[in-house]
Amino acid sequence: MLFSLWGSVTCLVWYNSENAFHIAGLDTVGGVRVPAAFCGVIGFRPSHGAVSHMGIIPVSSSLDTVGWFAKDPSILRRVGHVLLQLTYAVQRSPRQIIFADDCFQSLRIPVDRVYQVVLKSTEKLFGRQVLKRENLENYLDSKVPSLKAFHSQKTNGETRNSLIRSLVKIMHCLQR
Repeated sequence: MLFSLWGSVTCLVWYNSENAFHIAGLDTVGGVRVPAAFCGVIGFRPSHGAVSHMGIIPVSSSLDTVGWFAKDPSILRRVGHVLLQLTYAVQRSPRQIIFADDCFQSLRIPVDRVYQVVLKSTEKLFGRQVLKRENLENYLDSKVPSLKAFHSQKTNGETRNSLIRSLVKIMHCLQR
């Protein structure tokens, strides 16, 4: 039996079978994305107001957003087309997808599990040939030289944190 503060995760675990599925949930402060990460599926939270709130009891009307889950990225996309009332368009494939290894290492949740979900979803959608692993900080240093001055300045004789570490700290503060 599962007891949860997230109603969405209760629904997810209840229906977590081998079948392809799509379930809608309410995402106010991670109510779709967090359970999805823990259950090894994809959770999507669109912009506020993009999906109708009709029939939903609000938690916080200024933050509530209807999101959805799917095990398969193509199903996630199709559900998105229906819920967002988009016209169907042929999916374009990227020439290359870069995985920022250093960013995955800075997550506060099990990295291997998240990385595998993202990797498998990407491979399923676009194929393995487009994947490239790279260190984002090295990439930014080579492509945006002006950022070197930002993260290599010294304060009181000590070198500041790296650019990625600074971004990670900012994101963790925003998550609180």
